[in-house]
Amino acid sequence: MSDNIILRKWQVTNYGGVFYLSGVADYHKNLGTNALIEKTSYLVSVEYLDNDIIICNTRNSVYELDWHYVCLDVMSDYIGIRTLGETPLEKFYNIFFDLVNLANNNIYKKFSNNVNITYKEKLSRLLDIAYKGKIEMLDMENKHVDELISTVKDYNNCILLELNSVSGGGIAVYNIDGETGRFTVIPSRVNYEVNYTATTENSHSLHFMYSYNGYSLSFSFIKGNFEKLIIHNLKVSSVTYSNIDISSNDTKVIDLI
Repeated sequence: MSDNIILRKWQVTNYGGVFYLSGVADYHKNLGTNALIEKTSYLVSVEYLDNDIIICNTRNSVYELDWHYVCLDVMSDYIGIRTLGETPLEKFYNIFFDLVNLANNNIYKKFSNNVNITYKEKLSRLLDIAYKGKIEMLDMENKHVDELISTVKDYNNCILLELNSVSGGGIAVYNIDGETGRFTVIPSRVNYEVNYTATTENSHSLHFMYSYNGYSLSFSFIKGNFEKLIIHNLKVSSVTYSNIDISSNDTKVIDLI
């Protein structure tokens, strides 16, 4: 079995000529299952395999990418600027950069004089692959969320938090008086705190706060009348809530009242 880390929803970012990956790892030995990776160590080399597979060596790890699972839902200004170099890494980044622009219908505005017919055909083929992969990934995500929602349906006034990121974020689903829904939890990068407020379609008030320090969770529910908290820990390390230990890949149902 390969030790390569399979990365989905992947992107490439250019910081002053140094390239980094981001995405969701199927499994990472140091982070866990479905681990959200905001930024890898810097890219060292890239190798193309058959079937549109790319092997990317970073300073610390080896990632396996598939154009089928590239993420193009990003503004090109966020991922950096197109390079003028001809190294394998620069060419790899430029293909990703051009795909983002093509997906946003502004490819010619950025570099119209540099696009030849063969390259345009390559980009069109990769974009078709990426669109098909986007539908597949969305279907996989929806099925996963449906599974989580089926769990909270067993508990009225319940919220489930699936931890899958280094910063203590992930997917949250809830059941309030029979109404279910989901949202994405993204803690503040400054203090790893979450302060989430929303009103559901049925006018239920949803407001909860928590902080995360790497090993323990501290929750404060202000509104929503939640009676139970379910924590599904996908991280490699355990987390602790109110002296309750939740080990890696474990799920705990916790009474809040």
